[in-house]
Amino acid sequence: MDNDQAVQYWEKWMSVNGFSNLKSEPSSGILPQVFDRLDFSSQRLLALLYKKLSSAGVDHPLITPLKGYYRYVWVKNQLLKDELRNISETLNAQGIKHLIIKGFPMIEAYYKDFGVRSVMDLDIMIHPDYWHQTLEILSTDQWVSKDTMYIPEAVLHSLHHATHLVKGQFEIDLHVRFHDYPLTQNTIDSFWKEAVTYKPGHKMLRPEHQLISALIHGYDIAGDTVLRAVVDTTYIIRNSPDFDWKVVEEVIRQNNLQIPAKVLLEYLHHEGFCAIPEYILTMLERYSLNSKEAKYFNLLTTPDVGNGYKLFKLRLIQLGLVRASIVEKAKLLINTYKYQWGAPSLFTLAYRTTQVIIDKFKSPDKTVVTRKF
Repeated sequence: MDNDQAVQYWEKWMSVNGFSNLKSEPSSGILPQVFDRLDFSSQRLLALLYKKLSSAGVDHPLITPLKGYYRYVWVKNQLLKDELRNISETLNAQGIKHLIIKGFPMIEAYYKDFGVRSVMDLDIMIHPDYWHQTLEILSTDQWVSKDTMYIPEAVLHSLHHATHLVKGQFEIDLHVRFHDYPLTQNTIDSFWKEAVTYKPGHKMLRPEHQLISALIHGYDIAGDTVLRAVVDTTYIIRNSPDFDWKVVEEVIRQNNLQIPAKVLLEYLHHEGFCAIPEYILTMLERYSLNSKEAKYFNLLTTPDVGNGYKLFKLRLIQLGLVRASIVEKAKLLINTYKYQWGAPSLFTLAYRTTQVIIDKFKSPDKTVVTRKF
């Protein structure tokens, strides 16, 4: 928003959260303790809030301490950026086809300030042809699975989109697919083919595909990703002078992504953050989905009661959305649980599946319990 609007909403936000008459408090943490009551996704936006309000000349006791948080984000991102450069140089030297997705392309191409957007981990997309080679290279470089039970090799032919690796203070979200939600092969191919270089040796999705990725990743109304998606999509649209909405429309139609696109793009339009073309809004208003896709997106906004049943249902719907033969789908499901349950053999997988079924009948509400092996 412009500065006058920003100040008005800042004052309203302060009032709603009971901050209006508060003063800065000393804190042993990164943020003043007064912000502890905020949800995590709101806390992650406080560095951007500081940047905006300081440029608007807002003077309030809670603004100055946020400068320290802004500096913390800046320093942490510099450390992560150096580690990302090392990894990308290694992959490039070995001819590994990969893309940098989410955090750092967003910062360098759209935000253009390392202090305003926090990055929790490094998101790297590996072309499936190079998955096993990449795991070997990173393993040699002392990267290990974040959860020792998981089997990263099994991700390639599963319903999982990524595996998590750690080394010291750093973490990689290593993707073999762009999302859990199955995209068409034509869309996946275009994501790779039309990727752009945002700095020497680093490639990212083109802006329109970056927007699609943000829409899918942010569609979780009850989760902590939706606020980030609102801000990311705004920055993408505003900072892409040649943004091609026809590309966005094509991907939405090909993949039946009308629900996440409708929710977030209509919100951006109605709040005045971005001007969305009328034909896009009309297309979203007249959307039609088959039942499987509607069930998938509906389930994403259904509260998780903590017994694993929601994830189990999501996996089944994902399987139904994948365009593959029955045999290939069976392999996907087997590898999904080989990875998730740390079952290197079919015998181990059968044994642990039996245990989960037993848990199901022991459960008071007769839903599937994902046992932690």
